[in-house]
Amino acid sequence: MSNLIDMILKEADEKCDLILKSSNDSINLLVKNTREKTEKIKLNLDNDKNQTFESIDREYESFKRSLQAKYSNLQKEKIEKKLFTTFEKEINNLCQSDKFKDVLVLWAIEAVTSLQKDDVILITNPKLDKKDIEKIRTESSKILNCDLKLKVEESNLSDYGCITNSSDGYVSYSNLVKDRKRRFRKEISRIVDLAIVKRKENG
Repeated sequence: MSNLIDMILKEADEKCDLILKSSNDSINLLVKNTREKTEKIKLNLDNDKNQTFESIDREYESFKRSLQAKYSNLQKEKIEKKLFTTFEKEINNLCQSDKFKDVLVLWAIEAVTSLQKDDVILITNPKLDKKDIEKIRTESSKILNCDLKLKVEESNLSDYGCITNSSDGYVSYSNLVKDRKRRFRKEISRIVDLAIVKRKENG
């Protein structure tokens, strides 16, 4: 998963470069046309109408700022959509691969330890074998620093992944694919924001 994150970060940087260049070129062209129109208007006005000139300048600057904001939001949406599509494709392919059970063990450990409980119910799809379950229990016990009681229930899950519940029913954690996608969509938004800020800072 870390490799996928690295790939997304790299692609976010590349996409920012390309889209920022395209956006800036478009902004500069539109601003140039607007400035030319403004200058023509000024030439047709009396020289003593400074207040009118100032009003035109304010409108021009306001237009420029709104245009830049529009393109900034557009570039962010395009990047996020591209990155999420890439992530979605990768995770869907992963679910169909032979490696998925190994990944599911890691997801289960994360889900178990997130509860911060020593008595946990685990449900997975697909079903894991006894060796995998013991690995989850052992590794989670180390992380939680306790002798974890782990009960595995039969799955009626339609989605790939796992769910954990505390034995008292008060807390739960979902590492189903749909929920990982939802959480990662938020993470992508954060990554893109940072990448765009970085590009702007570096000019």
